[in-house]
Amino acid sequence: MGPKREGRFRVLLWVLLAVLALIPYLSSLSNPVIHDDRALLIGNAWLADEATAASLFQADYWAGTRMEGSDLYRPVTVLSLMWNLRYGGGSVSFRIVNLLLHAGVVLMLAWLLLNVLPAGSRNGAWFGAALFAVHPLGSEAVLWIVGRAEMLAALFGIAAFILYVQLSRRTGFGGWRLLLSAILFLLALASKESAAVWIGIGIVWVFLQRKEPATSRLVRLLHGAVYLGVLGLFLLVRGSAVGWGTKAPFFVDNPLVAVDAPARIANAVLLQGYYGYKMIWPKTLSIDWAYDQLPVLDLVWAAPLALIFLAAWFTVAWLLRKRSVTGLFLWVAVAAGFAVTANVLVPIGANFAERLAYLPLSFACGLAGFGLSRLRWSTASIVALMAVAVLLAGVRTGIRTTDFRSSTALYEATAAASPRAVKSLTTLGNIRLRQDNRPDLAIPILEQVVSIWPDYPRALSSLSEAYARTGNRTGAVEMDRRAREAARKLQEMQR
Repeated sequence: MGPKREGRFRVLLWVLLAVLALIPYLSSLSNPVIHDDRALLIGNAWLADEATAASLFQADYWAGTRMEGSDLYRPVTVLSLMWNLRYGGGSVSFRIVNLLLHAGVVLMLAWLLLNVLPAGSRNGAWFGAALFAVHPLGSEAVLWIVGRAEMLAALFGIAAFILYVQLSRRTGFGGWRLLLSAILFLLALASKESAAVWIGIGIVWVFLQRKEPATSRLVRLLHGAVYLGVLGLFLLVRGSAVGWGTKAPFFVDNPLVAVDAPARIANAVLLQGYYGYKMIWPKTLSIDWAYDQLPVLDLVWAAPLALIFLAAWFTVAWLLRKRSVTGLFLWVAVAAGFAVTANVLVPIGANFAERLAYLPLSFACGLAGFGLSRLRWSTASIVALMAVAVLLAGVRTGIRTTDFRSSTALYEATAAASPRAVKSLTTLGNIRLRQDNRPDLAIPILEQVVSIWPDYPRALSSLSEAYARTGNRTGAVEMDRRAREAARKLQEMQR
């Protein structure tokens, strides 16, 4: 193949990757604004009319809503949402931006893999990016409008890291590459705080490449000081906007907060294994894995299981070290991508959420693509295997988009996938009760919630209303009494 034809073929590959990232999600363009999207965007007069770019950097993520005063800080993400609200012309514009962002992350991942994979395995870059483009586990970040926080953080973070990889292979301090990389890292942090994981990923990269450094140790230390300085600057700005403390999440959203630190950490390690399982077999998808869907094990069980999992993880890392430094880097990067959100360092607002896997999934797909490129099969066989994997993953993602076509469809799908997640089950009961005006259908759902957690005030209150509307006065009075009692106990617990 001549240089011109090869160049055209490469352009075609980039275009195909972008198209592949869009195809499974095209049916989502007409989806309504629901759930967290609705909470942040609908009726937020401050964001729609009053906020300025400067004021967004002085406000928390939920400013202008009833949840204002949180410790979340994502001004770049909120800025993009503000522009959509004011100039986009409707909900479709939000969806279009999200799809384009996802396509951008896919292309950026391909560029990253082309920079880190060995010369003889560059086809793995296309394989990995193609798999990530359609992987069902990444769909939650794309389908939620507010999921663009994950995509913006990944887009800016990957771009910053690519420039850093290029810096590490050059002599000298870095000049414009270092400056641009630092700015992109800051934008990633301002999109979502979890982008701080790039510090750890960068350290892993430097450590694994230490045998043949192009830059001196002093220069590498100065580079590190620049990125740590950016992180410090971000934390200062964030602290001045939302405060320096952290707010403990409600245990319904994250059951891990109800146990002590050792048990939390052991369970969090096991949940990393569950993320890995979902990356390989994403058959069941849900927006809610919180109380009481995923069990929280006692330390006596969680600790040995976590140790077994860690032993297996380190064994794979050791085997990869013997065979490929690049494979080891991607393997470690998958875990490092969860460093902030894993509930190991501190508990966060969720025990397990598919959107949190967006960046780690990109490294996992890159590792899968790299592995495929190393198989001693014919090119046709590898391409055929990859095509089948992409087709199956794309079909599953396409099916997942239909769950978001309405609030009812979404929470019905969630109830099927997470039949013990009390928060979402209660929401489904309330949809039946109020939106669909079917208290008879709401009662079995709400009774199921109460059987899982007898003292959930929200479910008890809704069940009281459902009983009243179906003529069960005795049941309504009893559930109302229990709801008041449960609410009082819960307030005492939270003091």
